[in-house]
Amino acid sequence: MNGLLSTLVTELCAENTTKNTAPVAVSHQQLTALLSCARVAPSADNSQTWRFVTVWSPSTRKALSQLVIPSIAPFVAEASVVIVACGVPALISHVRREQPFVMIDVPIAITHIVLRATEMQIPYVWTLDCDETAMRAQLGIPAHARVIGLIALGRDSE
Repeated sequence: MNGLLSTLVTELCAENTTKNTAPVAVSHQQLTALLSCARVAPSADNSQTWRFVTVWSPSTRKALSQLVIPSIAPFVAEASVVIVACGVPALISHVRREQPFVMIDVPIAITHIVLRATEMQIPYVWTLDCDETAMRAQLGIPAHARVIGLIALGRDSE
């Protein structure tokens, strides 16, 4: 195994860093780097059906924390930024069989983001268990998009 891969595997297998109590701000530049990793994630027909909504507002993050499983709610409320991962099923150009590709492709893109966050030593939590209807309403996400999951990154200093 080469050095970079070995380091990443070691970090992934280490104790979860989400319990970090020190503030860890995520910059716009870091967020751009994280989202660029999703861009290269594989997807059915290379359709890249994912869309991401970034949430910087403390009041909106707090509202979103009420729409996820209780075990990660505090991390969502206190995150530096939250990424809500959505999928647009209609973007797949053709389907040979009935398959919920968007429900497969978006989590793969999420995985690319959290792998990069691990490498950048940015603490995170993520979930696919959130209140889709309420989250769509909270963020004004259109009906043609599915809310698939959420990633809370860093820890706000406020």
